[in-house]
Amino acid sequence: MLKDFVACRKAIKKYLAYYNGERSHMGIDFMTPLQNFAELITSY
Repeated sequence: MLKDFVACRKAIKKYLAYYNGERSHMGIDFMTPLQNFAELITSY
């Protein structure tokens, strides 16, 4: 059971890196969340 938990955590970590850093999102003009966040920070 511990192996399943560890594998699940690794998969989630990998997916979140993809979701936030590589996958474009239509709701934020086809940018990644990281690109959107960087744009917001540099605009201040």
